[in-house]
Amino acid sequence: MVDDLESGKLPWRECRWCLQIIFETILENYAEYIDYNGITTQSDYGQNLYMLLDFLRQAGFYQRTAWNLRPIFLAHEVLMQRDERPMAAAWEVAVRERTRIITQDLLAGYRMLSLKYGIHLPSLYDLFRAGFSRQLVEHDLMWLAKRALTAENPKDRRDAVNDIVRLVEKLLDEISGFHYRMADWIEALEETIHHTREKLDVFDEETEIEYLRPRMHRLTSRELLRQLESWQRH
Repeated sequence: MVDDLESGKLPWRECRWCLQIIFETILENYAEYIDYNGITTQSDYGQNLYMLLDFLRQAGFYQRTAWNLRPIFLAHEVLMQRDERPMAAAWEVAVRERTRIITQDLLAGYRMLSLKYGIHLPSLYDLFRAGFSRQLVEHDLMWLAKRALTAENPKDRRDAVNDIVRLVEKLLDEISGFHYRMADWIEALEETIHHTREKLDVFDEETEIEYLRPRMHRLTSRELLRQLESWQRH
């Protein structure tokens, strides 16, 4: 680009536009850039940045597809919130089947780039391998976390905790290497536990205040007259 700019082959305005796109892409995918910069030897040479951009092009396709599937994700979240687990599970299977070919194409594209450049980026590989049902798994985790904290039956709470442990172990086994960015499902689980505990604390405070508040008794007109007569006599 610099050579073309100096020779006049590339206009400065077009060069500025290209640089802006590159910088914005890196900033929007900074976690992947950190992985690339910290794991690969190709990152030692600035002219190899185009390799990362090719991988990020794949990531962009994934993100656009996930955005188009957002209504489907929201429907699954509503089913989980309404405790419709069997229907939500069937919905998850349908999503996985519907996006199976797209997921295979993403993985094939990643492997082709990995062989071409000799680069392995665990964060992107795990993202593509998980497909588009990972967000549905996050909904499962959030539902289980709320149930583990709020269920009245101790057995239900224990069952929810056991389900969380099994699901987390499965998700951890799917992590192929070091990631700069924390997995989305870990952040979702932590945030759900935090918010649920906050709500429980507020509920406990309101319950305590209600318990300490004096009980009010509504008097009938006859009772009121009787008390007034009693006060007058005293």
